[in-house]
Amino acid sequence: LQKKAEYLFRTGQTKEAYSILAGLLKKEPDNRLILKLLGDIYFKEGNYRLSTLIYQQAVEKSANPAPPVLLSLGESLHRIHHFEEAVEVLSQYLPLTRNKAMVQNLIRQCEKGKELMAMPLEVKFINPGEKIFSPLPEYQPFVSADYQQMFFTRNSGD
Repeated sequence: LQKKAEYLFRTGQTKEAYSILAGLLKKEPDNRLILKLLGDIYFKEGNYRLSTLIYQQAVEKSANPAPPVLLSLGESLHRIHHFEEAVEVLSQYLPLTRNKAMVQNLIRQCEKGKELMAMPLEVKFINPGEKIFSPLPEYQPFVSADYQQMFFTRNSGD
């Protein structure tokens, strides 16, 4: 059943995979592979808080956690802005991987996140109105460094 759940997950059938894994986890609550796959489902669905909890359980149940679980936990912690913990976990993973540049980049992002969270900015959003925006879907606005121009993406349907 675990292999079937893995297959379902990899083919995008996460609900079906979840159902199987939830049943398996009731029978084997200490199975780190089931926990890892369940965490992957939550991560893929964008539920980073739950994926973090599941990955943490997988790590806690092992004296020597598998490298992929460490990476997944580090990425999940990063996504929920637990930067300090993410750096700790990713630093454990770093000597175990060949892809050091990717992990070092994640660690740098966490360090920058800690720095930015320490100095929050107060921001006020003002709708500039119809002269700038249209009835079409527009998203991801940002302002140039000199505050003179605003850029955004518009979905014109083309």
